[in-house]
Amino acid sequence: MGDVRDAVAEHVADPLDTGVEAAAQGVLDVANANMERALRVVSVERGYDPRDFAMVAFGGAGPLHATTLAEALDVPRVVVPRTAGVLSALGLLISDVLYDYSVSRVRPWADVAPETLAESFAEFRERGRTRLEAESLAPGRMSFERTVDLRYEGQSFDLSVPVPAGDLDEATLGTVVDRFHDRHRRRYGHAYPEEPVELVTIRLRARGVVESPDLRPAATDGTVADARRERRPVMFDGEYVESAVYVRESLPAGATFDGPAVVEDGESTVVVRPGQSARVDEHGSIVVEVTD
Repeated sequence: MGDVRDAVAEHVADPLDTGVEAAAQGVLDVANANMERALRVVSVERGYDPRDFAMVAFGGAGPLHATTLAEALDVPRVVVPRTAGVLSALGLLISDVLYDYSVSRVRPWADVAPETLAESFAEFRERGRTRLEAESLAPGRMSFERTVDLRYEGQSFDLSVPVPAGDLDEATLGTVVDRFHDRHRRRYGHAYPEEPVELVTIRLRARGVVESPDLRPAATDGTVADARRERRPVMFDGEYVESAVYVRESLPAGATFDGPAVVEDGESTVVVRPGQSARVDEHGSIVVEVTD
């Protein structure tokens, strides 16, 4: 802790002629502001209401910032997986096998024949099936996802639209273009169903489904009180608040507790702000209720 305080003092607090705590709070505020802006880009600016979603926090620092960001964006719930600190590495080990194929076919959507799409998808499907077989995946663990990139004629950007499974016919092409209008309206706030649409790219994703392991933790004996390491002052928004500090691996499934609180483990630190509540689900994830 001394090394951290010394670093903040030397590089931030002293040059700004301020205290170490105020400097550290400033660092958090700047980091949170940058992340909040990035989250708005992928939610509000794409037509999604953050109030309709939960936020999943991962990485060593993600659970430290997540509950503050969720409050700022009105996200009602934060989920911190038991393996949050190594979630990317775990995902690499258990994620599905994917192969993506695409071909550019720029032309008016009205000129696209169902047979043209079917031929391209069939070719990609065969190539994907061959690659997945080389990964020792059985046919029952393979799936193939078809999409096309569409745009209004004259646009310089496009949107990826899923193509329904099954045989391709004129009705299917109509469904696809309807989905494009809907996605355009959701992303940009407007759509023009009367305007001509243009095909840009045909895509297929070959997916080999990998069997996921059972990640539920072993049952933990004890209570929430047993998992509490101490109580200590923790700074929230520039003010110290007496807070409970818990050992994550000692929290049993079903445990509940209120903020302000800090949950520590070897990979990350979960912060539950004042006014928030948390519970541990059957998978060992900490679920923080941000708003009522």
